[in-house]
Amino acid sequence: MAAAVVAYATGVLPIGERGWTILGAATVAGTVMLWWGSERIWGTFFRSR
Repeated sequence: MAAAVVAYATGVLPIGERGWTILGAATVAGTVMLWWGSERIWGTFFRSR
């Protein structure tokens, strides 16, 4: 994502007027996917009491 942000900021990645929104949404979606995927693969890290 850092490379995508730098590419967009320098004009190399033309993703339109809503580029920051798209990059932000992709970051949030990726974070959720990593969290959910790691919980599914390695088990639950946070248990409710």
